[in-house]
Amino acid sequence: MAEFKQNEIYFGFRLQKIEEINDIHSTAYLFSHEKSGARLLYLKNADHNKVFNVVFKTPPENDCGTPHILEHSVLCGLRKYEAKDPFNELAKGSLNTFLNAMTFPDKTVYPFATPNETDFRNLMDVYLNAVFCPLAMVDRAVFEQEGWHRDADGTVSGVVYNEMQGALATPDAQLQNALERAMFPDTAYGFVSGGDPESIPALTYEKYQRVYRRHYSADNCCITLYGNMDMAEKLEMLDRDYLSRMPRTTTRPRLTVQDEQPGTCVELPYYTAQYLNLWMQAEDDTILISPRNLNSGVKLNWTTHEIVWILANPEVFKGTKYEKYVLTPDSDFLWHYRQHTVYQIDTDLDGNPDTVEITMFDNHRNPEADYYDHEKGSFVTVYAVNEKEKTVSKNRLVWLREPDLNQRPSGYEPDELPDCSTPRYLLCALSGSR
Repeated sequence: MAEFKQNEIYFGFRLQKIEEINDIHSTAYLFSHEKSGARLLYLKNADHNKVFNVVFKTPPENDCGTPHILEHSVLCGLRKYEAKDPFNELAKGSLNTFLNAMTFPDKTVYPFATPNETDFRNLMDVYLNAVFCPLAMVDRAVFEQEGWHRDADGTVSGVVYNEMQGALATPDAQLQNALERAMFPDTAYGFVSGGDPESIPALTYEKYQRVYRRHYSADNCCITLYGNMDMAEKLEMLDRDYLSRMPRTTTRPRLTVQDEQPGTCVELPYYTAQYLNLWMQAEDDTILISPRNLNSGVKLNWTTHEIVWILANPEVFKGTKYEKYVLTPDSDFLWHYRQHTVYQIDTDLDGNPDTVEITMFDNHRNPEADYYDHEKGSFVTVYAVNEKEKTVSKNRLVWLREPDLNQRPSGYEPDELPDCSTPRYLLCALSGSR
Protein backbone atom coordinates (compact mmCIF):
# COMPACT_ATOMS: atom_id res chain seq x y z
CA MET A 1 0.00 0.00 0.00
CA ALA A 2 3.04 2.30 0.05
CA GLU A 3 2.34 3.35 -3.56
CA PHE A 4 -1.21 4.44 -2.74
CA LYS A 5 -1.58 8.20 -2.48
CA GLN A 6 -4.23 10.34 -0.84
CA ASN A 7 -7.00 11.73 -3.11
CA GLU A 8 -6.11 9.27 -5.91
CA ILE A 9 -8.73 6.81 -7.24
CA TYR A 10 -8.05 3.05 -7.23
CA PHE A 11 -10.60 0.66 -8.75
CA GLY A 12 -13.39 3.16 -8.21
CA PHE A 13 -12.29 3.99 -4.65
CA ARG A 14 -10.97 7.41 -3.72
CA LEU A 15 -8.36 7.31 -0.95
CA GLN A 16 -9.51 10.08 1.38
CA LYS A 17 -7.16 9.75 4.33
CA ILE A 18 -4.07 7.91 5.58
CA GLU A 19 -3.28 7.85 9.28
CA GLU A 20 -0.98 5.92 11.60
CA ILE A 21 -2.70 4.32 14.62
CA ASN A 22 0.14 3.40 16.93
CA ASP A 23 -2.10 1.90 19.62
CA ILE A 24 -2.93 -1.06 17.38
CA HIS A 25 0.29 -0.95 15.31
CA SER A 26 -1.67 -0.19 12.14
CA THR A 27 -1.91 2.23 9.26
CA ALA A 28 -5.49 3.28 8.49
CA TYR A 29 -6.63 3.90 4.91
CA LEU A 30 -10.07 5.47 4.51
CA PHE A 31 -11.71 5.03 1.08
CA SER A 32 -14.97 6.13 -0.47
CA HIS A 33 -16.42 4.41 -3.54
CA GLU A 34 -17.19 7.06 -6.11
CA LYS A 35 -20.23 5.44 -7.76
CA SER A 36 -21.99 3.63 -4.93
CA GLY A 37 -21.02 5.84 -1.96
CA ALA A 38 -19.79 2.86 0.07
CA ARG A 39 -17.11 3.60 2.66
CA LEU A 40 -14.16 1.31 3.32
CA LEU A 41 -11.60 1.33 6.12
CA TYR A 42 -8.45 -0.77 5.78
CA LEU A 43 -6.26 -1.29 8.84
CA LYS A 44 -2.92 -2.47 7.51
CA ASN A 45 -0.65 -4.36 9.90
CA ALA A 46 1.37 -7.55 10.21
CA ASP A 47 -1.47 -9.64 11.67
CA HIS A 48 -2.00 -12.77 9.56
CA ASN A 49 -5.46 -13.30 11.05
CA LYS A 50 -7.35 -11.29 8.45
CA VAL A 51 -10.69 -9.69 9.36
CA PHE A 52 -13.63 -8.59 7.22
CA ASN A 53 -16.72 -6.74 8.43
CA VAL A 54 -19.59 -5.03 6.64
CA VAL A 55 -21.81 -2.78 8.76
CA PHE A 56 -25.20 -1.30 7.89
CA LYS A 57 -26.97 1.47 9.78
CA THR A 58 -30.30 -0.14 10.73
CA PRO A 59 -32.20 1.99 13.27
CA PRO A 60 -35.58 0.31 13.96
CA GLU A 61 -38.86 2.15 13.43
CA ASN A 62 -40.92 -0.12 15.69
CA ASP A 63 -40.71 -3.27 17.86
CA CYS A 64 -41.24 -5.73 14.97
CA GLY A 65 -37.55 -6.73 15.01
CA THR A 66 -37.04 -6.21 11.28
CA PRO A 67 -33.25 -5.60 11.58
CA HIS A 68 -32.87 -8.83 13.57
CA ILE A 69 -34.99 -10.87 11.15
CA LEU A 70 -33.02 -9.49 8.21
CA GLU A 71 -29.74 -10.41 9.91
CA HIS A 72 -30.94 -14.01 10.17
CA SER A 73 -32.46 -14.05 6.71
CA VAL A 74 -29.60 -12.82 4.53
CA LEU A 75 -27.34 -15.67 5.65
CA CYS A 76 -30.05 -18.27 5.05
CA GLY A 77 -29.72 -18.33 1.29
CA LEU A 78 -27.84 -16.50 -1.47
CA ARG A 79 -28.62 -16.23 -5.16
CA LYS A 80 -25.03 -17.02 -6.21
CA TYR A 81 -24.41 -20.08 -4.02
CA GLU A 82 -26.90 -22.91 -3.91
CA ALA A 83 -26.78 -24.11 -0.34
CA LYS A 84 -29.68 -24.77 2.00
CA ASP A 85 -27.96 -23.18 5.00
CA PRO A 86 -24.79 -21.39 3.82
CA PHE A 87 -23.95 -19.89 7.22
CA ASN A 88 -23.74 -23.26 8.96
CA GLU A 89 -21.89 -24.73 5.97
CA LEU A 90 -19.29 -21.96 6.32
CA ALA A 91 -19.04 -22.46 10.07
CA LYS A 92 -18.29 -26.17 9.57
CA GLY A 93 -16.24 -26.11 6.37
CA SER A 94 -14.06 -23.01 6.42
CA LEU A 95 -10.85 -22.19 8.31
CA ASN A 96 -12.41 -19.24 10.07
CA THR A 97 -11.35 -18.12 13.54
CA PHE A 98 -14.54 -16.07 13.90
CA LEU A 99 -17.80 -16.09 11.96
CA ASN A 100 -20.98 -14.36 13.00
CA ALA A 101 -23.62 -11.69 12.43
CA MET A 102 -25.07 -9.40 15.10
CA THR A 103 -27.90 -6.90 15.48
CA PHE A 104 -27.36 -3.81 17.64
CA PRO A 105 -29.84 -1.04 18.55
CA ASP A 106 -28.70 1.07 15.57
CA LYS A 107 -26.62 -1.16 13.28
CA THR A 108 -26.22 -4.70 11.95
CA VAL A 109 -22.74 -6.19 11.48
CA TYR A 110 -21.43 -9.17 9.53
CA PRO A 111 -17.84 -10.00 10.61
CA PHE A 112 -15.53 -12.94 10.04
CA ALA A 113 -11.82 -13.67 10.48
CA THR A 114 -9.48 -16.24 8.99
CA PRO A 115 -5.68 -16.59 8.58
CA ASN A 116 -6.01 -18.31 5.19
CA GLU A 117 -5.97 -16.05 2.11
CA THR A 118 -8.05 -18.35 -0.11
CA ASP A 119 -10.57 -18.86 2.66
CA PHE A 120 -10.72 -15.09 3.18
CA ARG A 121 -11.56 -14.43 -0.49
CA ASN A 122 -14.25 -17.12 -0.48
CA LEU A 123 -15.84 -15.92 2.76
CA MET A 124 -15.73 -12.31 1.59
CA ASP A 125 -17.59 -13.19 -1.61
CA VAL A 126 -20.19 -15.23 0.29
CA TYR A 127 -20.82 -12.48 2.84
CA LEU A 128 -21.10 -9.76 0.18
CA ASN A 129 -23.48 -11.89 -1.89
CA ALA A 130 -25.51 -12.60 1.24
CA VAL A 131 -26.03 -8.96 2.22
CA PHE A 132 -26.44 -7.55 -1.31
CA CYS A 133 -28.18 -10.47 -3.09
CA PRO A 134 -30.11 -12.46 -0.45
CA LEU A 135 -32.54 -15.18 -1.46
CA ALA A 136 -34.96 -13.85 1.14
CA MET A 137 -35.99 -10.99 -1.14
CA VAL A 138 -37.49 -13.42 -3.65
CA ASP A 139 -38.38 -16.34 -1.36
CA ARG A 140 -41.10 -15.60 1.20
CA ALA A 141 -40.38 -18.93 2.93
CA VAL A 142 -37.12 -17.53 4.33
CA PHE A 143 -38.99 -14.67 5.99
CA GLU A 144 -41.55 -17.04 7.46
CA GLN A 145 -38.89 -19.42 8.74
CA GLU A 146 -36.61 -16.81 10.30
CA GLY A 147 -39.19 -14.19 11.27
CA TRP A 148 -42.60 -15.58 12.06
CA HIS A 149 -45.39 -17.76 10.70
CA ARG A 150 -48.61 -19.21 12.02
CA ASP A 151 -48.79 -22.99 12.42
CA ALA A 152 -51.83 -25.08 11.59
CA ASP A 153 -53.04 -24.91 15.19
CA GLY A 154 -52.87 -21.11 15.14
CA THR A 155 -49.73 -20.71 17.25
CA VAL A 156 -47.02 -18.28 16.17
CA SER A 157 -43.50 -19.56 15.61
CA GLY A 158 -40.25 -18.55 13.91
CA VAL A 159 -36.53 -18.49 14.70
CA VAL A 160 -36.36 -14.85 15.79
CA TYR A 161 -39.81 -14.94 17.41
CA ASN A 162 -38.82 -17.91 19.57
CA GLU A 163 -35.37 -16.49 20.32
CA MET A 164 -36.78 -13.19 21.57
CA GLN A 165 -39.38 -14.90 23.74
CA GLY A 166 -36.49 -16.37 25.68
CA ALA A 167 -34.29 -13.26 25.53
CA LEU A 168 -37.00 -10.96 26.93
CA ALA A 169 -38.23 -13.37 29.59
CA THR A 170 -35.71 -12.32 32.25
CA PRO A 171 -36.41 -9.44 34.66
CA ASP A 172 -33.10 -7.81 33.67
CA ALA A 173 -34.11 -7.68 30.00
CA GLN A 174 -37.55 -6.30 30.82
CA LEU A 175 -36.01 -3.63 33.04
CA GLN A 176 -33.48 -2.65 30.36
CA ASN A 177 -36.23 -2.29 27.77
CA ALA A 178 -38.36 -0.22 30.17
CA LEU A 179 -35.41 2.08 30.86
CA GLU A 180 -34.62 2.56 27.18
CA ARG A 181 -38.25 3.29 26.33
CA ALA A 182 -38.41 5.87 29.11
CA MET A 183 -35.10 7.55 28.26
CA PHE A 184 -35.37 7.52 24.43
CA PRO A 185 -39.09 7.56 23.55
CA ASP A 186 -38.59 9.62 20.37
CA THR A 187 -35.64 7.73 18.89
CA ALA A 188 -34.75 4.31 17.52
CA TYR A 189 -33.22 3.43 20.90
CA GLY A 190 -36.68 3.33 22.43
CA PHE A 191 -37.55 0.25 20.35
CA VAL A 192 -36.48 -3.37 20.75
CA SER A 193 -34.19 -3.86 17.76
CA GLY A 194 -34.23 -7.61 18.29
CA GLY A 195 -38.03 -7.65 18.20
CA ASP A 196 -40.77 -7.82 20.80
CA PRO A 197 -42.75 -11.10 20.41
CA GLU A 198 -45.98 -9.15 20.85
CA SER A 199 -45.11 -6.94 17.86
CA ILE A 200 -43.23 -9.32 15.53
CA PRO A 201 -46.44 -10.79 13.99
CA ALA A 202 -47.39 -7.28 12.80
CA LEU A 203 -44.49 -7.36 10.32
CA THR A 204 -45.54 -8.19 6.76
CA TYR A 205 -43.30 -9.62 4.05
CA GLU A 206 -43.79 -6.47 1.95
CA LYS A 207 -42.69 -4.18 4.79
CA TYR A 208 -39.73 -6.47 5.44
CA GLN A 209 -38.68 -6.10 1.78
CA ARG A 210 -39.00 -2.30 1.91
CA VAL A 211 -36.83 -2.10 5.04
CA TYR A 212 -34.17 -4.24 3.36
CA ARG A 213 -34.09 -2.06 0.23
CA ARG A 214 -33.77 1.09 2.32
CA HIS A 215 -31.04 -0.12 4.69
CA TYR A 216 -28.99 -2.66 2.73
CA SER A 217 -27.63 -0.23 0.14
CA ALA A 218 -23.96 0.39 -0.60
CA ASP A 219 -24.11 4.03 0.49
CA ASN A 220 -25.47 2.95 3.88
CA CYS A 221 -22.64 0.55 4.65
CA CYS A 222 -19.09 0.64 5.86
CA ILE A 223 -16.69 -2.17 5.00
CA THR A 224 -13.72 -2.81 7.28
CA LEU A 225 -10.66 -4.89 6.36
CA TYR A 226 -7.89 -5.67 8.82
CA GLY A 227 -4.59 -7.51 8.66
CA ASN A 228 -1.84 -8.37 6.21
CA MET A 229 -3.39 -8.67 2.73
CA ASP A 230 -3.26 -7.55 -0.89
CA MET A 231 -5.51 -4.50 -0.65
CA ALA A 232 -5.51 -3.71 -4.36
CA GLU A 233 -6.94 -7.15 -5.08
CA LYS A 234 -9.75 -6.60 -2.56
CA LEU A 235 -10.62 -3.18 -3.97
CA GLU A 236 -10.77 -4.58 -7.49
CA MET A 237 -13.04 -7.46 -6.46
CA LEU A 238 -15.40 -5.17 -4.51
CA ASP A 239 -15.73 -2.75 -7.40
CA ARG A 240 -16.00 -5.35 -10.18
CA ASP A 241 -18.42 -7.80 -8.58
CA TYR A 242 -20.60 -5.57 -6.41
CA LEU A 243 -20.20 -1.84 -5.89
CA SER A 244 -19.91 -0.70 -9.51
CA ARG A 245 -23.36 -2.19 -10.10
CA MET A 246 -24.96 -0.32 -7.20
CA PRO A 247 -25.91 3.33 -7.74
CA ARG A 248 -26.43 5.66 -4.81
CA THR A 249 -29.88 5.75 -3.23
CA THR A 250 -31.96 8.89 -2.85
CA THR A 251 -32.50 8.54 0.90
CA ARG A 252 -30.49 7.06 3.75
CA PRO A 253 -31.71 6.17 7.26
CA ARG A 254 -30.97 8.82 9.86
CA LEU A 255 -30.75 8.69 13.61
CA THR A 256 -32.67 11.30 15.57
CA VAL A 257 -31.46 12.86 18.80
CA GLN A 258 -33.60 12.59 21.90
CA ASP A 259 -34.85 15.97 23.13
CA GLU A 260 -34.72 16.70 26.84
CA GLN A 261 -37.78 15.37 28.63
CA PRO A 262 -39.14 17.80 31.24
CA GLY A 263 -39.91 16.28 34.59
CA THR A 264 -38.17 12.97 34.05
CA CYS A 265 -34.83 13.81 35.62
CA VAL A 266 -34.33 13.09 39.32
CA GLU A 267 -31.39 15.23 40.36
CA LEU A 268 -29.33 14.14 43.35
CA PRO A 269 -26.65 16.29 45.05
CA TYR A 270 -23.01 16.23 43.98
CA TYR A 271 -21.90 16.20 40.40
CA THR A 272 -22.00 12.44 40.00
CA ALA A 273 -23.60 9.55 41.83
CA GLN A 274 -22.09 6.08 41.53
CA TYR A 275 -24.99 3.65 41.15
CA LEU A 276 -24.09 0.07 42.02
CA ASN A 277 -27.44 -1.62 41.57
CA LEU A 278 -31.04 -1.05 40.63
CA TRP A 279 -33.98 -3.04 42.00
CA MET A 280 -37.50 -2.84 40.55
CA GLN A 281 -40.74 -3.45 42.48
CA ALA A 282 -43.36 -4.10 39.80
CA GLU A 283 -46.16 -4.23 42.40
CA ASP A 284 -46.00 -0.53 43.23
CA ASP A 285 -44.10 0.70 40.14
CA THR A 286 -41.02 1.75 42.12
CA ILE A 287 -37.29 1.20 41.84
CA LEU A 288 -34.52 1.12 44.44
CA ILE A 289 -31.12 2.52 43.52
CA SER A 290 -27.86 2.44 45.44
CA PRO A 291 -25.85 5.65 44.89
CA ARG A 292 -22.73 4.52 46.71
CA ASN A 293 -20.93 7.84 47.03
CA LEU A 294 -24.08 9.37 48.55
CA ASN A 295 -24.16 6.69 51.27
CA SER A 296 -27.84 6.08 50.65
CA GLY A 297 -30.56 3.89 49.28
CA VAL A 298 -33.17 5.79 47.27
CA LYS A 299 -36.66 4.65 46.33
CA LEU A 300 -38.20 6.31 43.24
CA ASN A 301 -41.64 6.13 41.67
CA TRP A 302 -41.05 4.96 38.11
CA THR A 303 -44.22 6.56 36.72
CA THR A 304 -44.12 9.97 38.40
CA HIS A 305 -40.29 10.14 38.65
CA GLU A 306 -40.63 11.34 42.25
CA ILE A 307 -38.48 10.38 45.21
CA VAL A 308 -40.46 8.21 47.66
CA TRP A 309 -37.82 8.16 50.40
CA ILE A 310 -34.08 8.23 51.05
CA LEU A 311 -32.50 5.79 53.50
CA ALA A 312 -29.35 7.40 54.88
CA ASN A 313 -27.79 9.02 57.90
CA PRO A 314 -29.78 12.30 58.11
CA GLU A 315 -26.47 14.17 58.29
CA VAL A 316 -25.70 13.22 54.68
CA PHE A 317 -28.52 15.36 53.25
CA LYS A 318 -28.80 17.93 56.05
CA GLY A 319 -29.32 21.43 54.67
CA THR A 320 -30.13 20.23 51.11
CA LYS A 321 -33.47 20.23 49.29
CA TYR A 322 -33.52 16.44 49.64
CA GLU A 323 -33.58 16.52 53.44
CA LYS A 324 -37.39 16.23 53.43
CA TYR A 325 -37.18 12.79 51.78
CA VAL A 326 -34.81 11.27 54.35
CA LEU A 327 -36.42 8.66 56.62
CA THR A 328 -36.44 9.48 60.34
CA PRO A 329 -34.60 6.89 62.47
CA ASP A 330 -36.43 5.63 65.58
CA SER A 331 -33.17 5.41 67.55
CA ASP A 332 -29.42 5.84 67.28
CA PHE A 333 -27.76 3.05 65.34
CA LEU A 334 -24.80 2.24 63.14
CA TRP A 335 -25.41 3.73 59.67
CA HIS A 336 -24.17 2.37 56.35
CA TYR A 337 -21.41 4.05 54.32
CA ARG A 338 -20.25 3.31 50.76
CA GLN A 339 -22.79 0.46 50.56
CA HIS A 340 -22.68 -1.87 47.56
CA THR A 341 -26.27 -3.04 47.14
CA VAL A 342 -29.80 -2.30 48.29
CA TYR A 343 -32.74 -4.70 47.96
CA GLN A 344 -36.29 -5.02 49.22
CA ILE A 345 -37.03 -8.48 50.60
CA ASP A 346 -40.43 -10.17 50.93
CA THR A 347 -39.88 -11.77 54.32
CA ASP A 348 -41.68 -9.98 57.19
CA LEU A 349 -39.02 -9.94 59.89
CA ASP A 350 -40.65 -7.65 62.44
CA GLY A 351 -44.30 -8.79 62.17
CA ASN A 352 -45.39 -5.26 61.29
CA PRO A 353 -47.56 -5.09 58.15
CA ASP A 354 -46.85 -1.36 57.82
CA THR A 355 -43.12 -1.85 57.22
CA VAL A 356 -41.03 -3.18 54.37
CA GLU A 357 -37.62 -4.78 54.87
CA ILE A 358 -34.67 -3.22 53.05
CA THR A 359 -31.29 -4.96 53.11
CA MET A 360 -27.86 -3.55 52.30
CA PHE A 361 -24.31 -4.79 52.10
CA ASP A 362 -22.38 -2.06 53.84
CA ASN A 363 -18.70 -1.63 52.98
CA HIS A 364 -18.60 1.04 55.74
CA ARG A 365 -16.02 3.47 54.39
CA ASN A 366 -16.40 7.26 54.48
CA PRO A 367 -13.43 8.70 56.39
CA GLU A 368 -13.65 12.15 54.78
CA ALA A 369 -17.10 12.92 56.30
CA ASP A 370 -17.42 14.69 59.65
CA TYR A 371 -20.29 12.43 60.68
CA TYR A 372 -18.44 9.16 59.92
CA ASP A 373 -18.26 6.89 62.98
CA HIS A 374 -14.86 5.34 62.03
CA GLU A 375 -16.19 1.89 62.87
CA LYS A 376 -14.08 -0.61 60.91
CA GLY A 377 -15.78 -3.59 59.37
CA SER A 378 -18.28 -4.71 56.76
CA PHE A 379 -21.91 -5.45 57.51
CA VAL A 380 -25.16 -6.78 56.18
CA THR A 381 -27.88 -4.50 57.50
CA VAL A 382 -31.63 -5.05 57.31
CA TYR A 383 -33.82 -1.98 57.92
CA ALA A 384 -37.56 -1.89 58.60
CA VAL A 385 -39.03 1.09 56.73
CA ASN A 386 -42.46 2.47 57.57
CA GLU A 387 -43.36 4.20 54.32
CA LYS A 388 -46.52 5.82 55.71
CA GLU A 389 -44.79 7.47 58.66
CA LYS A 390 -41.46 7.91 56.84
CA THR A 391 -39.52 6.27 59.66
CA VAL A 392 -36.87 3.57 59.79
CA SER A 393 -35.66 1.12 62.42
CA LYS A 394 -32.83 -1.39 62.33
CA ASN A 395 -33.94 -5.01 62.21
CA ARG A 396 -30.75 -7.03 61.64
CA LEU A 397 -27.02 -6.34 61.66
CA VAL A 398 -24.55 -9.00 60.55
CA TRP A 399 -20.84 -8.29 61.04
CA LEU A 400 -18.92 -9.79 58.11
CA ARG A 401 -15.41 -8.60 58.81
CA GLU A 402 -13.51 -7.65 61.94
CA PRO A 403 -11.30 -4.53 62.19
CA ASP A 404 -8.19 -6.67 61.84
CA LEU A 405 -8.52 -7.97 58.28
CA ASN A 406 -6.12 -10.81 59.05
CA GLN A 407 -8.64 -12.20 61.50
CA ARG A 408 -11.64 -14.19 60.39
CA PRO A 409 -15.07 -12.86 61.42
CA SER A 410 -16.17 -13.97 64.86
CA GLY A 411 -18.57 -16.88 64.84
CA TYR A 412 -17.62 -18.20 61.39
CA GLU A 413 -15.47 -21.18 60.54
CA PRO A 414 -13.07 -20.70 57.59
CA ASP A 415 -15.29 -22.68 55.21
CA GLU A 416 -18.33 -20.68 56.32
CA LEU A 417 -17.02 -17.21 55.53
CA PRO A 418 -19.74 -15.22 53.74
CA ASP A 419 -18.88 -14.51 50.15
CA CYS A 420 -20.08 -11.56 48.05
CA SER A 421 -23.41 -12.95 46.88
CA THR A 422 -26.65 -11.39 48.03
CA PRO A 423 -28.28 -14.76 48.84
CA ARG A 424 -25.52 -15.41 51.38
CA TYR A 425 -26.08 -11.97 52.90
CA LEU A 426 -29.76 -12.62 53.24
CA LEU A 427 -29.15 -16.07 54.61
CA CYS A 428 -26.98 -14.60 57.35
CA ALA A 429 -29.41 -11.78 58.03
CA LEU A 430 -32.48 -13.96 58.18
CA SER A 431 -30.75 -16.45 60.46
CA GLY A 432 -31.10 -13.94 63.29
CA SER A 433 -27.50 -12.75 63.65
CA ARG A 434 -27.29 -9.30 65.17
